[in-house]
Amino acid sequence: MFQTIEQPPSMGRGRPRPKGIAMNKQTNKHPIRKTSRLLSYDYSSDGVYHVIICSRSKRCIFGTIECGQVCLSREDEIVDKAIRALPEHYPEVKILTYIIMPNHVHILLGIGVTISGKDFFDISFDKGSDTHHTLGQIIGSMKSYASKEAASGLWQSRFYEHIIREQQDYISTIEYIQNNPMKWERDEFYI
Repeated sequence: MFQTIEQPPSMGRGRPRPKGIAMNKQTNKHPIRKTSRLLSYDYSSDGVYHVIICSRSKRCIFGTIECGQVCLSREDEIVDKAIRALPEHYPEVKILTYIIMPNHVHILLGIGVTISGKDFFDISFDKGSDTHHTLGQIIGSMKSYASKEAASGLWQSRFYEHIIREQQDYISTIEYIQNNPMKWERDEFYI
């Protein structure tokens, strides 16, 4: 007597599909991934964003933290150069502050903003511009440039973002980013 053995769902080429990833039923090819982005938000609109990007597999490749100070590695210098170059390639982008940690990067950036002081209320939004790139395009470009310069894949495929909407959020985010090296051993990404 023959038994029928049910095969696990496949993503193609005989690989089993990871749990929690649904196939796109229209094309039956690419998985539909859950997004962490606000579906109703336009990420090319004027705004201030806190972005966190992790290294691939959260490996500590961007240097070390010693006595609360970041000690640079070759990859760290490449990432630093890529972040600083963003406003040259995207004139609508302003880098407000950033820190490169051993296995992740924090960037506070503005899209379509003018900064006249240190307060969130000193930021004016350039209303009406239709030429802005999306946050995903900007971060994707930076990640791609850094990976090509390093001649290796540095990053996880996704990134975390938080939309800054008020003064207290702005201040606490700047403080968090600037104090991150001193709190490295208590950081959620500490390995």
